[in-house]
Amino acid sequence: MNSIAVLLTSYNGERYIEEQLASLETQSHRAFDLFIRDDGSTDHTVEQILAFQSRSKLSIKLLPKGKKLGASQNFAHLLHHALKSGQYRYFMFCDQDDVWLPSKVEATLKAMREAETPTPTLPLLIHTDLQVVDEHLHLAHDSYWHYQHIDPAYDTLNRLLVQNVITGCTVMINRPLAELSLPISEDAIMHDWWIGLIAATLGKIEALPQSSIKYRQHNDNDIGASAFNLSTVFRKAKTLFSLSLDKYIIQAKSFLLHYSDRLDREQRMILEAFISIENLPWYRGKIILLKYHFLKQHWTRNTGLLLCP
Repeated sequence: MNSIAVLLTSYNGERYIEEQLASLETQSHRAFDLFIRDDGSTDHTVEQILAFQSRSKLSIKLLPKGKKLGASQNFAHLLHHALKSGQYRYFMFCDQDDVWLPSKVEATLKAMREAETPTPTLPLLIHTDLQVVDEHLHLAHDSYWHYQHIDPAYDTLNRLLVQNVITGCTVMINRPLAELSLPISEDAIMHDWWIGLIAATLGKIEALPQSSIKYRQHNDNDIGASAFNLSTVFRKAKTLFSLSLDKYIIQAKSFLLHYSDRLDREQRMILEAFISIENLPWYRGKIILLKYHFLKQHWTRNTGLLLCP
């Protein structure tokens, strides 16, 4: 029996999903089961999935139609479904519009098993870098981390409360972390951010410094990537300097509510300090940001963070 469940969510992805499915079929390590849940597509996405399923040697399980959930809760539904079987030790998240490099599963699994060796019951998250490509898969940059000025080493709780450095489509988690992750709160900004917070506090995060996917950028991306440089800063100045902490604080509140009894004293203190900002005068909130290093990466992001209302 396969020990890896790959979880793919789809929604109106007819332009790209066949290329993604084909890239899964050419993995060097193909001992995995693919679970797909469509979120109410109105194009030919489901027909393409069924056609691919009929001719592929991959183990593909298409879940029945249900109500529209949105990306985060769709992944949560898939994770719950795969966990329920009791068969799988590892879980990977897959977006419909990317292309996996051939060694993605093999390399991530190798890193996971090495990380698990000393403590098999430790909740673990492995994630990787990405190649940034355009809609035709032409390379824009061979490292998303460099492209976006992201250092994955900044993965402590205080840093993750204000900036997620984990890209869900590169992630593998083990069963102990998967079991801790559910239910994913409706207040989670995204599933990968929520799971990253759990791994940072109750387990461990490891970043694999190699690109494992072609991260396709196109007009329909829910969350896209543009080069983080002075040109981008000037173009997005209004967004950067009108940043609100509200959604971060809402997520932090929900996280504390769900995991308070599992966190240590210092972790609870960090979360409580961050949440307290919403009721403090503007200047005192900024003091808390600096005191606890609730900071993003790069001075422009932090300027926006420190100037936001």
